[in-house]
Amino acid sequence: MARISKPNRICFILSTVALLFLSLVCVIGIFTFNYLFSNLISKKLAILPGSEVYNNWISPSVPVYFSIYLYNLTNPHEVLRGGRPRFAEVGPYVYREDRQRINVQFSSESPPKTVQFQHRIFYHFQPDLSVGPDDQGIVTSLDLVTVGVDALPDLYSLVSLLYTFTPFVSLTPREIIWGYQDSFLAGCMSLKTCDTDRAGLMAQNNGTKVSNFVIDTGAYNISNVGKVLKYNGATSLNYWRTDYANMINGTDFCRSFHSDAVGWTTATHDSSVHLLKFASHPEQSQNATVNPLNAAFCPKQKAGPDCPPTGMIPLSPCSNPKIPVPIFACQPHFLGADPSIRAAMDGIREPNEKLDSTVLHIEPNTGFVLEAFKKVQINAYVENSGQLSEVYQDMAGPYFFPIAWFTEFAVADKKALSKISNYILKPKKVIPIILSTVGSLALISAVILIAVLLTRYKLSKTDSTSIQAQAESTFIPTEPGFHSKSDESPFVHWSVKPSPEHDSLQVMESKPLLKPSDTAGRPVA
Repeated sequence: MARISKPNRICFILSTVALLFLSLVCVIGIFTFNYLFSNLISKKLAILPGSEVYNNWISPSVPVYFSIYLYNLTNPHEVLRGGRPRFAEVGPYVYREDRQRINVQFSSESPPKTVQFQHRIFYHFQPDLSVGPDDQGIVTSLDLVTVGVDALPDLYSLVSLLYTFTPFVSLTPREIIWGYQDSFLAGCMSLKTCDTDRAGLMAQNNGTKVSNFVIDTGAYNISNVGKVLKYNGATSLNYWRTDYANMINGTDFCRSFHSDAVGWTTATHDSSVHLLKFASHPEQSQNATVNPLNAAFCPKQKAGPDCPPTGMIPLSPCSNPKIPVPIFACQPHFLGADPSIRAAMDGIREPNEKLDSTVLHIEPNTGFVLEAFKKVQINAYVENSGQLSEVYQDMAGPYFFPIAWFTEFAVADKKALSKISNYILKPKKVIPIILSTVGSLALISAVILIAVLLTRYKLSKTDSTSIQAQAESTFIPTEPGFHSKSDESPFVHWSVKPSPEHDSLQVMESKPLLKPSDTAGRPVA
């Protein structure tokens, strides 16, 4: 085998070192990739001016829908005579939300640490997704103005002679949802006791209610991105009985809730995108007797029961602080609520955890909420006692009268999922495979080169020894003549042919001398 020349040997060595280095880099890359990738993604998620996240935050690309069902009381007269309330669901009436963040101001740091803005929502009716026009048809529901007046006994005694209060109202779905003008509220507003002259579930929410927020941009700690630091100028609420309960944690549901991961699911429009499913824990809405921690979330100002039963969340503190209207939220169809509440009425279907739970579907690599289904039922507490007994006549109770339930939902479309998949999920999956493949090939190639170098080196040493031995065999032995086959000389297999002159000389020396007279060649006796 031919010897490797010095330049080639250097080239082999450098190639081997380079391949080993490449293999080492790939191994390091495999073990640090997740950390580096997460860091890179985190930097892209901060809410900073001009970033893609900021643009999507200002004007969300994924549409948000508001779908509402109304509870139509089908036997109001029977109820006033002491009969069981009977309901029928009417809906859905679906609206697309136009969420706007206006008057945006970043703090002066570079990059900015906080951003201040105002938030408002406009609702646009979607007839193609709805059961019918929201201004047609009549729905009978509890009169929320009467319920509210019951919370102001002094005011009721003054105005009871001027206004006639009714237990129920029959209105169009639009009026029940978005409000109608009420003469009592108009007078109440003139006394500066009420903030509006319109009554309705969402009377102040369609573009008129503006909330002020200060949130963390996440520029210095991405885990704080979107964290609410101030709400309407305050760093805490003043609704509940403890400082812990009054903490602002970014919820728009009057109080804070935490969610736990409960399993995996896939995106609606792309089954290759896997999402973590989050839901709130039932213990958060247990009554204060079962879970004493919830005593902190009993309202400071009583509206209805002093502390609500299991499954009911008081909204009176944040719906209208001036008038403690006994409004309570729960999951649709009283899911997770005290069974006796639903058992007191008819026409409400069995609760279904899959259909009635509030859930979030979160992409675990980015923390993006790609699908959200917020499901809430609004109820009013009615007790036939006190000053309104003449209004409610012989109605039994008390009741948590259901008014409506709604789903606020957003589902990432194919375009959004494609961007996440192509720019985040696929690179995160493919790059480690590429690093593993390249690192393995580099290591295998380096091992092969090392084996070739070692083999060539050993062969070159053997050749050198052979050449040296051959060189030593060219010397003539001190004793003329040949070694016998029994000789143990290492050169027994070597054959050195003498020159012609040497042959003739050797023949002459070895031939016996003849006498001149012996012409026959016979030896002399």
